[in-house]
Amino acid sequence: MNFIDAFTRLFQPEPFRVLARKAQWLIRQGKIDAFDFLISYLGQTSALRLTLDSQARSLVDPVSRQAIHARFTPAAVVFFKGAFEHVLAGALSCPPDAPMAGALRQHFTAVYLLDSTSFDVTPALKDLFPGCGGDASEANVKLILRYEFIRGQLEPCQLLPGKTPDQSLATQAARCLKKDQLQLQDKGFFDCQSWREVQANGAFLVMPWSRIVTVWQPQDDYGPERPLDVAAVLAGSPQNQVCWPRVLLGKDRKRIGPLRMVAFRLSPESASRQRANLNENARRQGRIPTREARELAGWLILITNAPEAMLPSNSRKWCAPCR
Repeated sequence: MNFIDAFTRLFQPEPFRVLARKAQWLIRQGKIDAFDFLISYLGQTSALRLTLDSQARSLVDPVSRQAIHARFTPAAVVFFKGAFEHVLAGALSCPPDAPMAGALRQHFTAVYLLDSTSFDVTPALKDLFPGCGGDASEANVKLILRYEFIRGQLEPCQLLPGKTPDQSLATQAARCLKKDQLQLQDKGFFDCQSWREVQANGAFLVMPWSRIVTVWQPQDDYGPERPLDVAAVLAGSPQNQVCWPRVLLGKDRKRIGPLRMVAFRLSPESASRQRANLNENARRQGRIPTREARELAGWLILITNAPEAMLPSNSRKWCAPCR
């Protein structure tokens, strides 16, 4: 399907009119059509300066500036949000034609990719979407996305204040997982309770390990766990892959596990980029990176509760969607 065909399929008027009714933007049909209103607004976004006059004149049946102004209501926000979700879900509705999707389908009923992004908005929205303040913007929006990899489906997104930490959303996201479903997520979503929720549901997680999270190794004779110096082990290993079949994460009563940890050595080019970023971030904070941090920057280190039979450690394919 070419771009024109896909665009035409996504922008059929009637679904958007249905969304406008659900949002109560359209109560009874007037001179301004819901689809025409949406398209005319989108057409204005490429202009250097958005004006009500230009949008009013661009309608199929032109109206006054005041008529357009009166239609920008809270219901219009709900309508636009629904239209965005409709188009985005439709654009990603074609299942990926990849061998990896078929291989994952053999073990998991769904494979989700969870992540967030944020962007600054006008300071006029600071009460609705407060940012982090300080050197950052005072108004910022965080967008949470969850993409189902096997079917190629994008879940409805969530708009939150930019200052909302990913970690505070981890447990909520974990509770959405069902038995035999897998979720890949960023290390910012690490939370011990979320792992407990996932394991209780019979589901699985894969995420990068954060070096601020303590790692413990159980003893074979069931003695007390001993701390694991991940950087030291990797620095002394000639292998491109190092696996710990059973580790515990966290401190004291919040400790979780056993989990599986697998480290993949990055290519020289990727390791150089990671260490350059590490050096730059440290420079901005007036610090010098530690030897441990520099060693860990040369590896992709993942943690999971999925068994070896479902995600073999001897294949990099199982972590490819994380990249």
